Amino acid sequence: MRYERKAVVSGNDIGLIHASVLKHPLAFQKQFPDRRVNSIYLDTADFESLQMNLQGVSTREKWRMRWYGKEERQVSLTLERKWKQNMLGGKELTSLGKFAHSDWLSAFEKSKSKVSHVFPIVKVSYDRQYYISVDRQLRLTIDTAIHYQKIQDQELVYPTINDPKIVVEFKYNQQYDSESAIEAISKFPFRITKNSKYVNAMKTHWF
Repeated sequence: MRYERKAVVSGNDIGLIHASVLKHPLAFQKQFPDRRVNSIYLDTADFESLQMNLQGVSTREKWRMRWYGKEERQVSLTLERKWKQNMLGGKELTSLGKFAHSDWLSAFEKSKSKVSHVFPIVKVSYDRQYYISVDRQLRLTIDTAIHYQKIQDQELVYPTINDPKIVVEFKYNQQYDSESAIEAISKFPFRITKNSKYVNAMKTHWF
């Protein structure tokens, strides 16, 4: 289980974000190479996951399929069940195997025995940068170039919708001292707020 805290920043402030990371006392370093993240969010026919998030239900879960990269011929798709209990969250991963980048529907068909109650709703893609503190306790990601794409009748609907905002996310394990984590996060010039890319995508397309 881990904590996830998020900040939503103007797309014009990418320089400020990088400067804050480089100057932080915890000496953040790149953890992984940058990569494109692609997710197909799954929900029930009556959008149970969406409604639980909007209502602020403290214990909830959501399903998604995820893969990485832009133009690769073959990608490894993973089915993820994410759950949240108050401020703590966790996830369970199930490998679906390798598929063509555009053949996410076949991956979904393969996963139906596990998620027969949910359906593909929307695709969310973004570029992610990964950082970790020098003590390896606090992770930080920066998401840019966020795009939403509606799924209708199991087909992606064009055009995609661009979200100009940047999402900064701080992650730390349950065992890490919360006071230390909150103090470290407070040194960034960002306001922590609730944010869900799935909810944002749904608001863009439906509300």
